[in-house]
Amino acid sequence: MTFGSDMPKFHIRIAGDELVFDAAHFITAADGCEHLHGHSYRVAIEVSGPLDEHQCVAIFGPSARL
Repeated sequence: MTFGSDMPKFHIRIAGDELVFDAAHFITAADGCEHLHGHSYRVAIEVSGPLDEHQCVAIFGPSARL
């Protein structure tokens, strides 16, 4: 989506220590497999654009399409 130069642009950033998830995996090789191990990831989302008819930059929820 492009924004006209005359439209004010707003910016939202959501991040925090509680926005984390974990994932586990192992790698196989010709001589065997690694042990199952995991990693933790932090998540942040940034959205920018003009305000919509509800005065929102974005609506977050199950029906939101980003």
